[in-house]
Amino acid sequence: MRGDQDWISLRAYYLQKAREATTPEASQAWLDLANQVAGQGTTLARLVNASDYRIVVLDGPFAGITLEPGETSPTEVRVPVGSLIFSVANWGCGCNNLRTIIVRQISAGQKTVVIVNK
Repeated sequence: MRGDQDWISLRAYYLQKAREATTPEASQAWLDLANQVAGQGTTLARLVNASDYRIVVLDGPFAGITLEPGETSPTEVRVPVGSLIFSVANWGCGCNNLRTIIVRQISAGQKTVVIVNK
């Protein structure tokens, strides 16, 4: 019970800070923290292409992003905490336009989603 009370108190504190924030951006940052403490909501993350191929993300929160091998997305994108499923098209693997489904578990506060497709 004590652990539950701790995160409930912390979430209430973050929600209070969101109400007191002076800008929408600051308020959203506090709301994100509140949702992460509760194990729900979203987190901001970048996509990292650690594969040997050029990829184009076809759907999901990173849709439309094209990354070369070793490249990281230029901006953070809001992704759901929990399971993240999206598809990519690969180029340069001898079989252009090979489609792959990517499934990743996302934790609260996680900053990167890595694709390793070697």
